[in-house]
Amino acid sequence: MAINLKFGNDSLELNSVVVGVSTKSFRLTEAELLIGNLQKAKEKLGWEARPIRRRVNKNGI
Repeated sequence: MAINLKFGNDSLELNSVVVGVSTKSFRLTEAELLIGNLQKAKEKLGWEARPIRRRVNKNGI
């Protein structure tokens, strides 16, 4: 498969589509939609979540 490349703007028309992207290749980026299922991860991968221990600084924050 060969791809012919041409650099410059002499062949572009105003408001023309230069690159098209299929909606099938989009991934979700909204954080609330990316939440996983911990039970599924445990069953399929043998992985368990550990609680995050946060250090409290000297100001108590």
